[in-house]
Formats: sequence, C-alpha cells, structure tokens
Amino acid sequence: MSRSGQRPVPMTKRALVTVSHAIERAALFAADDAPMVVFGLFQRWAYFDRERAVYTKIAAQADATIVAGVGLDHAAPPGDLVAVALADDDPLAREWSVVILTPRFGAVLVARDLEQVSAAPTLEAGRLFDAAWWFRRDEALHEVARLRRVLGSRLPQATTAAIDGVLNRARELPSTAGELRAEAAIRLLAERLERRPAPAPVPSGRDDEQTQDLTEQRAAQRWLGDTGTTAAGTLPLALLGIRLQHAHELSPRLGRRAETIAAIEVVRAATAVLRPVDRAVRLDADDLLLIMPALPHDEAVAVANRLTEDIARLRGTHPFIPRTTCAVLVTRDRPLPLDQLRAGLDWSAAQQIPVATLGDSEARP
Repeated sequence: MSRSGQRPVPMTKRALVTVSHAIERAALFAADDAPMVVFGLFQRWAYFDRERAVYTKIAAQADATIVAGVGLDHAAPPGDLVAVALADDDPLAREWSVVILTPRFGAVLVARDLEQVSAAPTLEAGRLFDAAWWFRRDEALHEVARLRRVLGSRLPQATTAAIDGVLNRARELPSTAGELRAEAAIRLLAERLERRPAPAPVPSGRDDEQTQDLTEQRAAQRWLGDTGTTAAGTLPLALLGIRLQHAHELSPRLGRRAETIAAIEVVRAATAVLRPVDRAVRLDADDLLLIMPALPHDEAVAVANRLTEDIARLRGTHPFIPRTTCAVLVTRDRPLPLDQLRAGLDWSAAQQIPVATLGDSEARP
C-alpha cells in the first residue's frame, strides 16, 4: 500500500494511457527544478518502441532516464536512455510503471497486469491493470527508491549515482505547495474518462441468410490492433476453431437455402457461448474462430465440449446440419497461430474427434 493510504484499483489501459502521457508531458516541460530522474517500465519491447521518440526527448533533459521490459536487449536505445532487459518470469515484466522525480515535483503511475480484459473498442484498450497513480513528490520519491533498489545492480554506476543525487536532494526539500489540489483536478478528469461507456462490441449474432453476424477477419484485426496486436507474452487468448465438415456438399443434395440455414444454426450455437469480451470470426467457408481473452485452458475445452453437444442436438432436429469438429488452443503468441489451429482442425476432422486440444501455452515460460 502507498504512503498516502490509497489502494490500487482495476483500471483499463485506455484510462491509464492518459495518466502515463500526462506524466511524460510533465517530464518534457522545461522547468527550473533539476536534477530529474525518470523511469519507464514497458513490459515488452513493442510498447517501448511506440514511445521511443518521447523517451529520447526526455532523456535529453533528465539526469537519468531508465526504461525496462522484456526484449529491450534486441536493440540499443538511442541517446542517453539506459535500457534494462527483463526476463519473462521477472515480476517487473508484469508492471507498467512511469515515474518522474525532481527535488520539488513528482508523479507516478504503478500498474500491474491482471491478464484480464473488459469490453472495449480494441483488445489492447480493454486490458485491465491493478493500478494506482499520484502527482505527488513524496509518492514519486518512494517509487524511485523502490526501483533503485530492485534495478540498481543492473544499472551503470553513473546512473545509480545520478538517481541517488536526485533522491538525496528531494529528501532535503519540502514538496511543492498545492500539489494535492492539482492532483485532485487531474484525478477527476481521469475518473470521468474511466467511467465513460465503451462503444458496444461487434454484435455476436444476427440472424440473416448471409450469416453476416460473424466478424470479418479485417474487423477482427482492427480489434486486435491496427498498429500492432497486443504484444506477445502478455494477455492469453483462448482460440476455439470450429469446422463444418463437408458443408459444401449440402448444396447439390438439399439446395442453397439448406446450406444457408445450416450455417445460420451453427453460428447461432457458436455465438451463444460468447462473453461480451469475445469475438467470433469467419476464417473461410467452412471454418469459424472464437477468440476468448483470458479464458483458462480447461474452461475453453469445456466451452468446446458444450458447443459440440449443442450442435449434435441440432443435428437431431435438422439432419442437413453438417458434423463439426473443434480445436482448442490457449496462446500468448502474436500474431495468432492460425496455421497451428487449422492443422489441429485438419487432424480432428480426419480422426473424427469432436474436440482436439492443442496444448496450453498460457503458462509463462
């Protein structure tokens, strides 16, 4: 718990982005309160890469600017930035933290990945973190001291000396008068942003003869992220592939309308198992994909078994509905391993296995 007594609360990434950008803007603001130290914990290289230009500018003004995340050893950071590469199993790899400290000013965001998601316009915007933030010098001092303690052995000696200089100077001086008033105004804006309703998710079902209720792959890609999907290694996704076996043979036998009705009935059954945060995607004429964020492997398999049982019951009423097979994969990989999922569907269809499980890659390495 923080020195102020405020406890972390679940917050979406779309709200936290506003707070982190406000802290970064404060670091960029030219003020006569040097020296300054800035930390940024990004979880993964992809997230740092999007903010590289901003942190390059910050590093040109700060006495020490440290960034950390998994994969930050892939390329040397520009300018005066100090990068720390984290292992996948390092507790800091689950943190998204930003902190700025000068002798009289400080601001801090500390957010720990809950590996859950809420309904939002994109998968990334809906990611949930257990988060707390302050625009208070003493809170920032406390956080810089923590990061100095856990990262100190991995930092150059000159960097730790610069951090110690800022910490010592900040301990000697009182914080800026009125910072609680400023934080109260900022907190009101952030809380209103967090309470703002998210746009409704793509409909999971609509009963027309063209089965337009499924998200097209391009729309699904927009949900996953136009400028890059959620970084690999973070949010686990359960992928449930569904194959309609020999659906193309229905037309000569029963006509086009029977084939359409069959597809609609299968889609109804598939979308009935979706949660508000899930998406259903048409891969091709015979393959459907359900994307179910943060669903554990055993629960994903249970959903697949329920779905195959529901479709089997439909076949008892509508014999023209084709047989289906499912393949289940829980993954942290990005892009999605669709080739692996299709291979699992090929195998399950050939072996006439209702549900094939392709393993659980949800656990961290």
